[in-house]
Amino acid sequence: MGFEPSDTATVLAEQYLAFNEEISPLAQTFDTYQSLSNPEREGEQEQEPFNNQEYITRSHRKRGNSSGQAVGGLITDAAKDVFVLHKNLFTWNTFKVISSVFPLFVGARMIDEKLQRCFYDSRFKKNINQMPSWCHTVAKTSIAVPLVLLGSDLFFSKDKEKRWTAQIMLIGMPFVIWTKKLVKQMKFDACLRPWHEKLTCGKGRSFGGFPSGHMAQALYMAVLYGSRYGPRYAIPLSGIAAFIGVTFLTCNRHYMSQLIAGGAFGTIYALAASKLVEKKLTDNVKLGIAVDGDGHPTFSASVKW
Repeated sequence: MGFEPSDTATVLAEQYLAFNEEISPLAQTFDTYQSLSNPEREGEQEQEPFNNQEYITRSHRKRGNSSGQAVGGLITDAAKDVFVLHKNLFTWNTFKVISSVFPLFVGARMIDEKLQRCFYDSRFKKNINQMPSWCHTVAKTSIAVPLVLLGSDLFFSKDKEKRWTAQIMLIGMPFVIWTKKLVKQMKFDACLRPWHEKLTCGKGRSFGGFPSGHMAQALYMAVLYGSRYGPRYAIPLSGIAAFIGVTFLTCNRHYMSQLIAGGAFGTIYALAASKLVEKKLTDNVKLGIAVDGDGHPTFSASVKW
């Protein structure tokens, strides 16, 4: 007795269904694996074999590109901040500081030599009435402590204004130092340092005293944080600046006029930096006024966190 064509088709169909049930879970697993590796091709019927090494290489390349873009963005933003900071130097604030301090500078110049005779004996060429030597050492390094503490707000503070202030302070500090060094290259009478038993014995006085760099850095921090946060920061930072000034004056490192000039220099940079911080904060808040379809005024506000 032979098989009829209908019986043969039935047997083949049953075998196909049994085989399909056996490989169906494996096929689903393979499809899921392929869709995770390349979601855009999930609906395609024909898929390329999954290449694990290619997937890892592509992932690392994407991470590298994103990291490079982030670093490039940081450098670009820092360059913009430097430009705006120095643009802010050419404002009325700078003119006000110079016009206010200049009479004090001229008055101090008139008494510089008389005041120095209190701390230097020109007859015996010896320093007199000196503060303890440790004061000079502390004064030279006293700027580092507040610089580190205030700069750490950039990484650890939850207050957005303090983070911006710390960032702009750290960006501006190198330029306070470099610009001060550039000014110190000039050679005129106001740049001469006071007489000193070790530095000027048997020879003339050295240049480089105008302006006082330490005083510029100290007032830069004191004015920046004092103008933004009040006496809580202004008093201790101004105390550090005063300690530096008294120490350097009595140890014959600077004339009073040079200390005043350094303070004015730091103040100018501090006001420019504070203006930049204010711009950073206001850029995150945008207010708008418009007119709707009925002719009524509408107001809008947006805040970027």
